[in-house]
Amino acid sequence: MNNNIKDKRILLLCENFYDYDIKIKEELLKLGAKDVYLKNAEYFFTSLRNLKDFSLRLFLKNPFKRQQWSKDFEKEIKNMHFDLFLCIENTCFTKKFMQFLRKKNPGIKTVLFLWDTYKTQQGEYKHYRHLFDKTFSFDRDDAKKYGMEYFPDFYIPQKISDNFKYDISFVGTANASTTRHRIEIINYVYTFCKDNNLSHFLYLRTFEPQKKSLNPFRYIINNYIRTPEFWKLIDKFRNEEWLHFKSISLDCCNAVQSRSRVLLDLSRKDRQGMTINCITALAHGQKLITTNQRLKEESFYDPNMIYIIDENNPQLNISFWNRPNKKVDLSYLRLDNWLLHIFDEKNFI
Repeated sequence: MNNNIKDKRILLLCENFYDYDIKIKEELLKLGAKDVYLKNAEYFFTSLRNLKDFSLRLFLKNPFKRQQWSKDFEKEIKNMHFDLFLCIENTCFTKKFMQFLRKKNPGIKTVLFLWDTYKTQQGEYKHYRHLFDKTFSFDRDDAKKYGMEYFPDFYIPQKISDNFKYDISFVGTANASTTRHRIEIINYVYTFCKDNNLSHFLYLRTFEPQKKSLNPFRYIINNYIRTPEFWKLIDKFRNEEWLHFKSISLDCCNAVQSRSRVLLDLSRKDRQGMTINCITALAHGQKLITTNQRLKEESFYDPNMIYIIDENNPQLNISFWNRPNKKVDLSYLRLDNWLLHIFDEKNFI
């Protein structure tokens, strides 16, 4: 694969998410980029991108935050020159910003990569994909529906322990909308581990019901109309050792996962793309138990390494642990190769 990154000046717009933005910048420089200017792609409640996250109070306070942010960003880079622009996920700028960028940098090549579902992150800004020379999505369905290229997330090589402490581990959250199903699945997995003497680390973080609110109508809607079944589940399993109401640190999470023979992956209801954790685990020879049925469509699918369960009726078999672990060749998704593919010259023909 040709290196279209070498000697290029690159503008990287990416939200600061578990330091992936910094890792991407470092890798671009290792691949020979002349310079990489990293800008944190802030998430705006005022963008109306997702009504569930929309805050009327913030919008009324500053209805033109997107426009102002774009103008400030233009001033910030007005004396800089770029050959490539990589925007990961959040298009937190106006259309005029893209016009400005192209006018200041004739011949610049632009790429948008979506590592979340189109509905979740783009919302009312779906048309923004047409502003880029090339658009990728980690979700097969989104890629097909909106005419983008399907390409999974990357992974960053990590050191995995030779001696696994846990036969299976899971760290994640549960909410009332897209991940409520995780509660009963985790309970099933916990019982299965106990019955089969499997060492396990299962950490499901959720939330307490809202006890106070300045808005009594919102309190009633959230606690008694929208999510009563969710709170019933929380009360049912409240005393289980796998259910928690505080977050676990990223360092602790990484330490647990690096010493786990099998990782449990419970997809969101509205998401089919592979998470970075899944890709990283398989690339390092760890097994995967997942509710993501679409993994059967991947070229690397191996039932000895990937066990797919029905989220509505999960069933595990102890024989999966008796099969030896082996690394799955995902070298094309290693961050350096992933970036080379994203910026390959053929994408701009």
